[in-house]
Amino acid sequence: KIKNSDSIINKDESTSTTRVEKTTYEIGQEKGTSILDEKTNDEMTSDSDNNSNMPASSSVEVTPIDGTDKNMVSTNAKIIKKPYSKELFSLDNWVNTHRGQMSLDHNYTSNGLKATVAAIESVSKSTPLSMDNWETHKSSILNAAREITVDRYATNHADLVGAAFKRISKCAEILNGKNPTMETINKVATLNGTAYKINPDILLLKQDKIVYDFFSQANDVLKEIWNENAKQSVKGTIAEAGE
Repeated sequence: KIKNSDSIINKDESTSTTRVEKTTYEIGQEKGTSILDEKTNDEMTSDSDNNSNMPASSSVEVTPIDGTDKNMVSTNAKIIKKPYSKELFSLDNWVNTHRGQMSLDHNYTSNGLKATVAAIESVSKSTPLSMDNWETHKSSILNAAREITVDRYATNHADLVGAAFKRISKCAEILNGKNPTMETINKVATLNGTAYKINPDILLLKQDKIVYDFFSQANDVLKEIWNENAKQSVKGTIAEAGE
């Protein structure tokens, strides 16, 4: 059955009492009346006065995120949309447009390593996070990126890339350790597991799915770490990270 209700306020002048009645009806039936509440006019006036003494909501300047209901934004902070760094955008775009392009020249893997290094550095610099021994990690990863393109027939490419993947995973773990969440912990663990799947005894081109998955996971975890930590990067405000 479909129900509806209306409220009718009847004021009895002789008794100075206001009777609040609710009329409830069902489709196909006659209306019936029940008394919901009864208050004197003095009591209702007192309630109104008490409400008027309550502090008004604080007024703040709010810059809502796309799709965010402005009324749902906390009134004690300014929400600022903080986009990903250009390096993180670049890695994200590269991952989404170059999957499946591994070849004998190893340019795909080399470019992926370089893009990931740039993204890690930008996360470290653009958030309150810091990267311990970053220059050592960076130098080693970029060296691998160069080495695998020198001789396309060399048999040590899997060794070099496997070592570089482990360093990238370690860097993600270091960054995440500053402010971990269950989401980022799980993503870092997945990335680390993929890094250790590279087998140095198998040609790198035959491990292409592992390579594709690694770069995709590195992209995801760096964006997630950015999202969690860019919130702290604007003093006195809450900064929402992301696209």
